[in-house]
Amino acid sequence: MAEETMLIKMPVGVSRWSDLRSGRYFFVDKTALLPKLFNMGDQLFLTRPRRMGKTLLCSMLKEWFTNGSKSFSGMAIDGKLQEEGGYPVINLSFFSMGESGDAAEFESDLCARLTDAYSVAGFQVSDCDGINSFKRLYRRLNKVAIERGKPLVFLIDEWDYPLSFNIKRPQVCAALQQVMRNFYGWLRMQPCSVRFILITGIMRYRETSLFTGQDIIDISMEPVVADLLGYTQADLTGKQFVPYIKGAAKLLGMTPSAVLDKLERYYGGFYFDKDAIGKVYCPFAVNRFFSAVVRGSEPKFESYWMKSSGAKYALASYLHDYPLSSQMIMELSDQRLEMSNDSLRAGYLLQDVTFEQILVIGGYFSIKAITADTIKAKVSSNRNYRCGITNQDVRNVFFPVLMSYLVSFKNADGSALSTALGQVKSALRQGDIAQLCLIFNKILGYVRDDLFKELESQDQGEKQALYQVPKPDLEAFYRTVLKLALSSSSIIIKDEVANNLWRSDLEATTEDQVYIFALKRLGSITKASIDKRLDDGEKQILERMSGNNPPQPELPQTMVVVAISDTYRRICAWCRFKLQRTAQGLVVVERHKELVAY
Repeated sequence: MAEETMLIKMPVGVSRWSDLRSGRYFFVDKTALLPKLFNMGDQLFLTRPRRMGKTLLCSMLKEWFTNGSKSFSGMAIDGKLQEEGGYPVINLSFFSMGESGDAAEFESDLCARLTDAYSVAGFQVSDCDGINSFKRLYRRLNKVAIERGKPLVFLIDEWDYPLSFNIKRPQVCAALQQVMRNFYGWLRMQPCSVRFILITGIMRYRETSLFTGQDIIDISMEPVVADLLGYTQADLTGKQFVPYIKGAAKLLGMTPSAVLDKLERYYGGFYFDKDAIGKVYCPFAVNRFFSAVVRGSEPKFESYWMKSSGAKYALASYLHDYPLSSQMIMELSDQRLEMSNDSLRAGYLLQDVTFEQILVIGGYFSIKAITADTIKAKVSSNRNYRCGITNQDVRNVFFPVLMSYLVSFKNADGSALSTALGQVKSALRQGDIAQLCLIFNKILGYVRDDLFKELESQDQGEKQALYQVPKPDLEAFYRTVLKLALSSSSIIIKDEVANNLWRSDLEATTEDQVYIFALKRLGSITKASIDKRLDDGEKQILERMSGNNPPQPELPQTMVVVAISDTYRRICAWCRFKLQRTAQGLVVVERHKELVAY
């Protein structure tokens, strides 16, 4: 495949502009957007999640300011903007700094990296080697910069890494912040002329001197640079990607349009701009997917972004540090997260950072739309945004991580939960509802007791009649647990799916079947109450035609009613049936009902 189609290899992990321009790698020319970037100002701040191309952008800008526009001959920017170059470029990355938690070591590392950056930029700083005090170092750096007399360019990458890495170690952060205050205070008050500054990272913490005053302009949510990093839909459908799309389609036995649709579902969905219109794809994930095509191997739709840079473990760590209520868990699984413009753009104190901010700014969730009640706001700062899971890449990892927060299986490595989740999904794919209920009961048995008690406390002091429908909150929680347990790349889950008459609780679509679930709570587990609740669910589906708008109407549908005991927190019985349309209307066929052993 690679030799037949002459596919250039994908730049997985390539972050140096010189490597990308060598001709050995595929790349999409974004240089036409540089004038828009420069028009935003001379001192800029840009946030993006990891693996979106921030480091490569810094490397490209280093080439631009060092060697000028002549080194961009033949590119999209050629002829549109002239730059002589010749500027000393100080390119500094904070990535991996501060991990030890020792402030003195952090300061020494900063001094060493900064000295190296000045040396690479052509300054004679050999006498700075070994200096581990920033205050001593910057006096020397100021002197050599003044002597050279050329305006400086500063490109600072991963500026927030030391603080984000230690976000739950307040004493460590306080010590690191003092060093960072000194650094960014010095950066903003350079004794000589500065041509350009770009600072990139993920978070926007207040506790440094970076955001003091108005000289550093945050362009993170500006529409004009929304597609500066990441692939756009136009990129994916453009001529450069055509042979890769066709190659993937041939290897997968799919049509090119089907490949594009699945790529969008898995790796698209990132919106960074305040108008919520600039959708981009994660370049790292797309490049990983097509790398297999270059090798002639069948590409896999996998969670490349979430499995890189320890994103999965970082998310699990955040969950551990930010306790969630049962209501919040349901909102996250239902993607009912609303964020204000200020919560996404304003600087925040370390101790005040919320889990919701980490989700959206970190890329796990993304802006989906401006809320209906604020879409007409003339000032963007008055807008609110509806946010949801970014794409399938994130979803495949986020739901299991959220599930691991819900339950407390005894083994530390989580393999027991992983096994149970695999079994419950396998049971659904095989159509084995009895096995599904047994395994799901096992999972329910390990759900954290505090989450149940939080919901059950709402019912205290209220007695339920035998057939009275209980409050919906706990039922919604059961639905959330079932959705998290069943969700996977091969099972499409939708909850509260509506037709013109009703909302079904949950719909699960496998390769060959659509399952329509109705969950019914039990106040009592007598035979009469169980039969009543199962019959209620069946009649409700029959009369209101639940499942009338299935995700894939060409697939057969199976209706499943499960009765769950509040007292024992488990499925006590289930009923499975199909609907057949006759001249007299819908009728139940192939009905089967079982009690669940325990």
